[in-house]
Amino acid sequence: KGNDRMSNDSKKENKGPEDLISKLSGDLEPCEPLKHPLKRMAPWVIIASLYVALVAFFGIGVRPDIWDMLIHNHRFQLDIGLATMIYLSSGFVLGWVNLPDMRQQPWVVAIPVVFLVLFIGNILFRLFTENLANPNYDMICFPHSVYLTVIPLGYLIFLIRKGCPACHKKSALFATMAISAIGWIGLRFTSPIDHMVHIFFVQFLPFIALGILLGILSAKLFRW
Repeated sequence: KGNDRMSNDSKKENKGPEDLISKLSGDLEPCEPLKHPLKRMAPWVIIASLYVALVAFFGIGVRPDIWDMLIHNHRFQLDIGLATMIYLSSGFVLGWVNLPDMRQQPWVVAIPVVFLVLFIGNILFRLFTENLANPNYDMICFPHSVYLTVIPLGYLIFLIRKGCPACHKKSALFATMAISAIGWIGLRFTSPIDHMVHIFFVQFLPFIALGILLGILSAKLFRW
């Protein structure tokens, strides 16, 4: 009898954890794992590119000399090339930043940072070497920057929140870089003013302000 009682007690003890697991997991439903970062962010890169192109060409209107600038102006080509690399690399890196372990590939964050350093170096070099006299300003670039970035930014925040970002500060940083780069490209395609004072203060600094704002709100916007 004593042995039977002990065996019954042991069965109850063994049944306890099983009951607990079934109670905790009974209402759970299977979920699909997140796609590869490149696949997850590719729709945003494509949609943001198409949106900015449509707004630039059919909404705001591109600068009249756009094709000449793209083909013959090396400074314009360098500006657009570096900004494009920042946009693409930052957009795709957000797919890695969205994962708690970054797929054991933390080195990917260095790619957009390198292009950002090159971009800022190019801007500062031109500020110190070009003639800054008689600057031209066109404040219409401020509302244009909103038109160019509001939809890509909203879609990007939606995608990031669908993931599980472990570091909202990194998410805010690379989101700022991606949005600023694509918005700046749109402004350079639409504004005919190439004076460095205008490019720096009217087209570049507002995106710095956007980065500060996203950094302040990052805990609410980008936290899982």
